[in-house]
Amino acid sequence: MTRTPLRIFVIASAITSPGLLGAQEAITQLPTLYLQADRRDEELKDQPRAVTVLTDANLQASPTEPGAGIALHSPGLTFSGFGQPGTDFLNIRGVGPLGYPLSATDHIVAFSVNEVPTSGFGFPPAMLDMDQVEVFRGPQGTVFGRNALGGGINFVPRAADGVRERRFVIEAGTDGYRVGDFVAGGWLVEDRLAGRIALRFQDFDGDIPNTIAGGTEGGASLSAARLSLTAYTDSGWDISAMLQGDRSKRHSSYLLYYEHPDFPESGDDFIPENSRENRQFILKAGKDFDGMRFTLSTAA
Repeated sequence: MTRTPLRIFVIASAITSPGLLGAQEAITQLPTLYLQADRRDEELKDQPRAVTVLTDANLQASPTEPGAGIALHSPGLTFSGFGQPGTDFLNIRGVGPLGYPLSATDHIVAFSVNEVPTSGFGFPPAMLDMDQVEVFRGPQGTVFGRNALGGGINFVPRAADGVRERRFVIEAGTDGYRVGDFVAGGWLVEDRLAGRIALRFQDFDGDIPNTIAGGTEGGASLSAARLSLTAYTDSGWDISAMLQGDRSKRHSSYLLYYEHPDFPESGDDFIPENSRENRQFILKAGKDFDGMRFTLSTAA
């Protein structure tokens, strides 16, 4: 009878870290994110709902198609863009319009700007000088009202808060891509009246050749402006007004022959052109009381 010796293996591993070695740990504290869609300025970490908050760093992913940029950083959100105003729509968790919207109210994902509802054809507003975008997975009828079965999106532009800022940015790239941004803000009357203005010009010639009509398709241009004012009274009221407008044009066609040997290449006998103008005015007044805040808002 052969006896197999018993062998015991001891594997020792050592993990060294600054904490084990007694070194001081570096702690990075991230800024607190507040939600404004429900008008209560609640912290994101206290939310029982599924919410994604996009800040400025995430909103510049697609300057020529901001809807796609929002979907890129929002789990569960799908963007379908046909390159023409009124035919862009969203699905959240698979819930959305069938095909594409047939009217300004034919959408399952609700949209608002500074908590004020807007038309489905107003998506997305000009993404200039934006503080954050809040994406709520649905249903969200309590906050956004009707047509919010899929969820809701609230766009929050930067407000006039008295912080002094001057910014001028110019970008240029291939295929005629150009962007110019100008932002200025600060106190107009110290501790009484704050103002902020934001301007954007954007142009892109397109990169899809049209062999029949000549030229290129896929181009997009945008001109947008926003003026914000905030007044503070001795009685504790803060009154804010925001006036914004944008004009966009697109030369996009979604009828491309996939099996064309030089795809993508358009064979249309004309260069399509679609345009949209969007204007909005929002007036809000609020005052803090013990344990509550009273807010009035109207828009046009």
